[in-house]
Amino acid sequence: MALNKRKDQVYSGQNVTDITGSSGSLNSLGDAANDYVLFGIDTASGNLYYSNNGDTRQVANCLTLYHDVDTDGAAVGTVNLRGGTLPNNAIVCNAWYEVTTTYTDGADDSATIALGIETDDATGIEGATAISGGSNIWDAGVRGTDLDPSTASTFTTKTTAAGRNIIMTIADDDPTAGALVLHLDFRVSEIDTSS
Repeated sequence: MALNKRKDQVYSGQNVTDITGSSGSLNSLGDAANDYVLFGIDTASGNLYYSNNGDTRQVANCLTLYHDVDTDGAAVGTVNLRGGTLPNNAIVCNAWYEVTTTYTDGADDSATIALGIETDDATGIEGATAISGGSNIWDAGVRGTDLDPSTASTFTTKTTAAGRNIIMTIADDDPTAGALVLHLDFRVSEIDTSS
């Protein structure tokens, strides 16, 4: 018996143009019954969705972002990390990074570096810490961040507009070397608090 497909459903491999407002690239990876779709993926963004009786929600979101002093610069102020932006109402709940080249400032390593979200939470991922700090978090290696996925009080502030950059905030001195890859997980809140 053939399944009856409503407009909010797709068969595996078919394109969907009506599962979300702007989902021309959304494809189903499988449907388990005739009244819902599991694991729709937006092939442009990589975002994962499910749809149940017309209620479409984003399941999981990840970003991989990059900074390299040689490519992106590192003057005192803020630098946007490469690799993507956050949508409106996004909350980052987990992050970790790998420093692939140790950060130095060519002098006393007094430069401080922080990671966060432009406008909404500039130091929400990693607080400002000197390159010379005893924890050596800007030395080569894999590092955790200030976020704890099991403790909501550590999550970042919800974004208030779409297209928010993940930023590196630099103070005191300009780093002369350093590179990292930042991995973060975020969710989009169903409660819109933007104005």
